[in-house]
Amino acid sequence: SSSSSSSSSASSSASSASSSSRREVIAIDIGSLPPPNANVTELFSTRTHPVKPLNVAEKLLGSALPTNAWWQNLLLEGNAPVIPNPYSMAVTSQGVQFCYSERLLAMTNISLIGGWVPDITVSLAGGFSGSPVVTGYDDLSATVEIPGEIRVPIVRGNPFPAVEIKKGYPIIKTLIQIKSLEIPEGISVSDGSTVYQILLGNGQNWLLYARPALQLEWINGTMLRANPNGEPFSGVLRLGMLTCGVATIPWLPGRIPACDAEVVSKLLPHLHRYPVGGTFSYAVSGDSAEISYELETRGDDVGDGGLVMMMMPHHLLMLDNPVQAKALRNVTLIGGGWQTILNYWTVRGPLTPFFTTDDQPVFKLTLDLPKIEFYPPSNLNGDAASFVLKTLKADVERPFGGGKVPDTYHYGKALARIARLALIANDMGQEALMQKAVKKVQDAFESWFGGESPSNKLVYDTTWGGLVVQKGLAQPIFDYGNAYYNDHHFHYGYMIYALAVWFHLSPETAIQSMDGKLVNYARALVSDIAHPNTTEQWSKLRHKDFYEGHSWASGLFKMMDGREQESCSEAVNAYYAVSLLGQVLGDADMENLGRVMTAMEVQSARTYWQIPGLAFEVDPNLFPGGFYPPTFSNNAMIGVMGANMASHSTWFGTQVEFVHGIQMIPFTPITDALLPRSFVIKEFGQVAQAFIRKKPAIMTSWAGYVHMAQAIIDPRGSWDALMPMNASGFDDGNSMTAALYWAATRPDSEKIFSNAANAAGSTKAASSSSSSSSSSKAATESYFN
Repeated sequence: SSSSSSSSSASSSASSASSSSRREVIAIDIGSLPPPNANVTELFSTRTHPVKPLNVAEKLLGSALPTNAWWQNLLLEGNAPVIPNPYSMAVTSQGVQFCYSERLLAMTNISLIGGWVPDITVSLAGGFSGSPVVTGYDDLSATVEIPGEIRVPIVRGNPFPAVEIKKGYPIIKTLIQIKSLEIPEGISVSDGSTVYQILLGNGQNWLLYARPALQLEWINGTMLRANPNGEPFSGVLRLGMLTCGVATIPWLPGRIPACDAEVVSKLLPHLHRYPVGGTFSYAVSGDSAEISYELETRGDDVGDGGLVMMMMPHHLLMLDNPVQAKALRNVTLIGGGWQTILNYWTVRGPLTPFFTTDDQPVFKLTLDLPKIEFYPPSNLNGDAASFVLKTLKADVERPFGGGKVPDTYHYGKALARIARLALIANDMGQEALMQKAVKKVQDAFESWFGGESPSNKLVYDTTWGGLVVQKGLAQPIFDYGNAYYNDHHFHYGYMIYALAVWFHLSPETAIQSMDGKLVNYARALVSDIAHPNTTEQWSKLRHKDFYEGHSWASGLFKMMDGREQESCSEAVNAYYAVSLLGQVLGDADMENLGRVMTAMEVQSARTYWQIPGLAFEVDPNLFPGGFYPPTFSNNAMIGVMGANMASHSTWFGTQVEFVHGIQMIPFTPITDALLPRSFVIKEFGQVAQAFIRKKPAIMTSWAGYVHMAQAIIDPRGSWDALMPMNASGFDDGNSMTAALYWAATRPDSEKIFSNAANAAGSTKAASSSSSSSSSSKAATESYFN
């Protein structure tokens, strides 16, 4: 017995060593690769887009324009608002409109909706003679002008947005009756500014800052006019709501005290300068990155005040000193400090004020970076490998699926599925199967880029600057809106992953493919979703919101709730794939960019999509009361997140496995960072309800994913539930092989699958089940018990 054990141990060690060598990623010498194409039109034919950018200055048309920016509505028809936080805002011919949406929050057990009704509007007497035009933008802002009349820099997290007025008589209009208008007692105007408090009948308390000073007078109960009998005003107005008297937490008892003059006087020094733009940058060092937000400001230097800006919860998690985060929240929420007047709530939880004395401040935060690997950290145990090998042989022979070229999303998922099989074959030392799978990936890409399906081929859109499916230009919802820039990171992320695997496993064939052009097709896909800066051909990181950390996916469709994103996990997969491709191409810049974007996406997904989120794991007392109402929090996962809404549902259905599953797929090594065991333990009781639901029965495609999630907390239970399932019923982006491999490579898998006899016995018992559904139901009931 001792000899047998020793032999088995030696065999396992040898297998692990062999697997390690197969897993090694050898970067291609980047100098041996062809240089990037100077012009993408050398690779793709061109088309113009039927949707033209509206309201944009001529000077911006020389570069590719954003298609998924948080402020995208400004370039589209319909005057839909943008949500910079803490307000929703719109700039129209009627004026600059502000809405503090928390007061409109509609809460049900499956949805939160902020709403849009302008609380207060700034305009000019006599109206505007021109129309709003976007004249500039950067990583943190968009600037809208009515030329010659007003300029409005809309900056993320600015609690007192500025309206710069060239010359005119400002008008303040309100939706609700104005209850009182006053200059707070004791406020000095000797510095040339004026501060008014405008109290509305619904309890909202708005602060108006003007520099130079002006005089407001009543016109009627909902309208004020500046300097009616004096000189026209030329200067800046800043307008923001004080949270005096509002609920401390929208769904719990307790209110913030009313404002007094002392409170306002302490805020005043922070109003003289105001942000007009900002840039995002990062510097990678080992397993962390320094994230920098550098703000551009205008205004006057008066006293010792600097800026006041609002931080989202995930920003607090990146402060170097956790004590500082707790101190900021305590002062803002429960400490009774004057900063409580800036206690704003959004659909994604509370904002926290942050003050600086710098004129041109740079906020620096620290972001932990996950490992980016092709393979799981654990080896496939030899006793489970025989069963995985059996399914691997069958899955590699599976048809590619989905027709010749159905659409970029399902085509990409199928490519990623086969690429994953190639990785598994390589990990198991199955050279012939690996080469067979790689050849399928090669044939599929060469067919796609070779243009054998001209109606569905990718073309370059010269109007906005991006790769789109030609057929979708005439059919907006074809391919999930790909031609209208919806979900590009999902679609192309799967393709980039498959390309990375191909370059990793068979670099010679990849380099030579398509007369050496494949590498530049790969670079073009990356550029479409993750170009590091804006150029004539590409917009900067098409989907990324640098303030919120996650991506948006709505493209050129007007959204009244701002931008939206459904699958945070597919967004993670996109940037993970970019980093993998950078690894194998020897492109450190691409690798690091993908790694940082992956980390940001994971952090925001774990903070906002998952309930309770990352912030409550870091410190359960940091945000007392939570981000979401208790009845909504019971869902454990958000299905669709919008700038001003959150829903426990998806675009394709409300079943619990849809909501949770779409935030899990695909399962790759980066999933360990996105779905930690601590969260899945809390979540699984919700999603597993799908197995005991009578109608509709859970589909095998989704059951496979749910059991892969189960493997994070119960690998053996997951294995037992997966074995009797119908392999042909798995999702087009998944396979029986990938599911079993995932379950058998969880931490401690070598102990769990310790001998072939146990594995075989488990398989035999599971196989006696009448169906995968009944087996899954039994596993679920066992979990609940």
